[in-house]
Amino acid sequence: MPDPREARAHAATLSLKGMAGQIASPLFAVAGRLDRIVPGQDAERLAREAQGPVEYRLIEDGNHVANNRAYEYRARSAVLDGAAIAR
Repeated sequence: MPDPREARAHAATLSLKGMAGQIASPLFAVAGRLDRIVPGQDAERLAREAQGPVEYRLIEDGNHVANNRAYEYRARSAVLDGAAIAR
């Protein structure tokens, strides 16, 4: 069985820094300003650094992944998914 200490030490070396700039496909980023797990600034940075077409939506009173306000973005997400499939 793997040593949990080794796994944690290895995990600490992993990073996705700089990877957003390699995203060339269309991206729809949604964030909730009240998200206590993933700050909205992270999604904003992702949207800013991605190279492909990007639509960024910050839900002011949204919590994690804006799940409490899904009605504000799910229809747009479905439209964009359909457009991506049609390509």
